[in-house]
Amino acid sequence: DYAYIHDCNFTSQQDISIRLSTDNGVIKNNTFRNSMGTVIDIPNKGFRNHVISNNRFTNCGNRLLNQGCIKVAADSVLISENIFQNNLIAALSIGVWYGSKPQGRISSIIENNLICNDENFLNNYISNSLLDVSMIYVYTKNDNVIIRRNRLHGFRTLASGNGIYIDDGAYNVAIYD
Repeated sequence: DYAYIHDCNFTSQQDISIRLSTDNGVIKNNTFRNSMGTVIDIPNKGFRNHVISNNRFTNCGNRLLNQGCIKVAADSVLISENIFQNNLIAALSIGVWYGSKPQGRISSIIENNLICNDENFLNNYISNSLLDVSMIYVYTKNDNVIIRRNRLHGFRTLASGNGIYIDDGAYNVAIYD
């Protein structure tokens, strides 16, 4: 069994564009524009074996805190070769929050992604966002997260945002290259 979502165009979604509640998912070569909340969600329900690659996320997330273009809490997830440009939310949110009880392993590799904002966007971002966001956000509970060879640039905020934010108490996270 598998789910394969490819070569689709998602524009102006008001809620989650894709919630993958299954094993063996591939989300590849899609474009996401002007989405309001989390774009791709793979919840922590014991799901595993997913690939999210070669997608483009532009101008997403004009609504809620703790949203992400991709929010993943599953096992054996590869997130690679995606482009995140001018988003008001985190490009990636990995894991589950402190106090939540994971229902399965949480293991991800995040590699070779481009996460960027241009100067015109940054001026708009500072005046219209919650200003408490990071490009890559790692929740407190994960079994294994590897973040490598990603390119992040054009990030600026007036509050507590970061390029990569490993939340208080997080563990089993390796970042390099």
